[in-house]
Amino acid sequence: MDNLELLINTDTPDIDPIVKMAVIHHQFESIQPFYDGNGRTGRINNISRHPYTKVQFLEHDLSGSRPTATRYLDALAEDGVLEKHRMGRENYYLNRALVDMLFNMPRMDVS
Repeated sequence: MDNLELLINTDTPDIDPIVKMAVIHHQFESIQPFYDGNGRTGRINNISRHPYTKVQFLEHDLSGSRPTATRYLDALAEDGVLEKHRMGRENYYLNRALVDMLFNMPRMDVS
């Protein structure tokens, strides 16, 4: 568990962010002690790994109700974890820190 916490909280520019997310998700799923809810809990952890989400995504991914998903995302927006944006009839919740990181990534040498 200590190694997982260290990986989550350490800046690791040498590791691709997608690979890091996959490793964190896998490790969490393998050490989380509850057989019921492992997948749902692990997927909710990925909210902070995607640039945006919306209520419908949480309803589908977590098999939860619309009011519960809305309350959860609104609470994250109120705490400053996500930014809430209204577009048309939908609310989108933006992970500003991740968007900033994605748009400011250094060029990668692929040769």
